[in-house]
Amino acid sequence: MGYLSRNDVLQSEDFETTEVEVPEWGGTLLVRELSAAEIERIGFGGMDSKGNRDVRAAEGLRMRVITWAAIAEDGSQLFNKGDVEKLATKSGKVVARVFNAIQALSGIAPAEEERPLAIECPHCGAVFQVDLVQLDEQYEAEAEAAGEEEAPSPNP
Repeated sequence: MGYLSRNDVLQSEDFETTEVEVPEWGGTLLVRELSAAEIERIGFGGMDSKGNRDVRAAEGLRMRVITWAAIAEDGSQLFNKGDVEKLATKSGKVVARVFNAIQALSGIAPAEEERPLAIECPHCGAVFQVDLVQLDEQYEAEAEAAGEEEAPSPNP
């Protein structure tokens, strides 16, 4: 295989699609992977204009992604911008499943070991998110500060 030309790259059809089973909605949803521009919008979706984290800026992000990526059989966009609010009234579990499928197809889903772990308190039922990567980094920093070669095990 030779080197690609500018036209080779710009004229290529490089979007993959997949089917997401959504029995709660009565069938199968066809989705395409996100474009580079859409992925950039997701990356900045939780930030304000100054680059600070802003929960309000991320509001509706999953539903917006679904409106971008859900397509009809002919490849046309299935939803429009006005459908974001309507999708927000659907089951959170179902929306998360479709969103996660789009992320995986687009190559932006975090690796399994990087996903936050949900831990439910047996006493009050509250659910806490634990970021295992961040926790590991914390243990490594503590070990380094203590002058140890290996981080102390969180599970003695």
